[in-house]
Amino acid sequence: MGRRKLGRVTKGTAKGILAKVYLYRQDYENAYKYANEVVNVDHEYSLDPDYRNLFSIQGKYSSESMMPGHYIYQNIEGRLRNPYVEFQGIPGSGLGSAYFVPSDEFVSAYEEGDPRKEATIFEKGETIEGYTGEITWLEEKDEAGNVVSEFNYANKKVIWPATQWPDNDFFKQELNLPFLRFADILLVYAESANELGKTTEAEDALEKVRFRARGNQTYAEAGVLPEKRGLGKDALREIIWNERRIELAFEGNRWFDLVRYEKVVPNYTTNLMHRKGRTNFDYAKHSKFPIPTYYITSSEGVLTQNPARQ
Repeated sequence: MGRRKLGRVTKGTAKGILAKVYLYRQDYENAYKYANEVVNVDHEYSLDPDYRNLFSIQGKYSSESMMPGHYIYQNIEGRLRNPYVEFQGIPGSGLGSAYFVPSDEFVSAYEEGDPRKEATIFEKGETIEGYTGEITWLEEKDEAGNVVSEFNYANKKVIWPATQWPDNDFFKQELNLPFLRFADILLVYAESANELGKTTEAEDALEKVRFRARGNQTYAEAGVLPEKRGLGKDALREIIWNERRIELAFEGNRWFDLVRYEKVVPNYTTNLMHRKGRTNFDYAKHSKFPIPTYYITSSEGVLTQNPARQ
């Protein structure tokens, strides 16, 4: 694709979006149909051999990028900061607002030796190449001054050498939020195939993602991330769901996946939230946004508030 067309929606992108929408509707036949066309028929996209490179300035339009959130810094009046970068970053250092940071629980969810952990998680004590400022980490204290919580991790997908920052400004990095990429569609393909009883196809699609994660090596060669085969439909579903969590971390998929999981396996998300200590989670309420009062009033009775939000 020529540079003037970078970031434009292609036929493959449209099929990928359809596959994902149908998956979220539990229409596995159509999800499989369109994902299969992207993966096995059209061959328009492929996995980037380097997982970390996907999120770099150099790799943001790689063969895997199906729908990038295009950002280019320009020194003109108006909004100069990249919002994707702005709300990530290191809590406490002035390098990003850090509204979204990895939790201890998420970091522990990586399988032993998974190279994607190092590519995704920036840990306290790490340094940024070319950055000479001090990296401090936010701590929350009670009224007595005792530390009650501390931050130990940041999203490494937005942390790159300072030599790549326009005007030496972390916030102006020309990074794209990947709205849709080929690995996502491979996992849509795997999940829909599994639900339709096409077990081998599901396992093979999942293995393509894990093969790349190992550095394009087999399990025998890398010794990490064993292949997942012969485990049964329910177990494979859980594995694919966790693979989505790890592979697509901080790319805007997790919450929407959790909402649909409850529909596939009743009480799945509710039980998960409660096990994590979020006992006030109410699926009926928290899976839907409240309708603004202004729109309810102006609709003159057409709109009513979601029952659980009343």
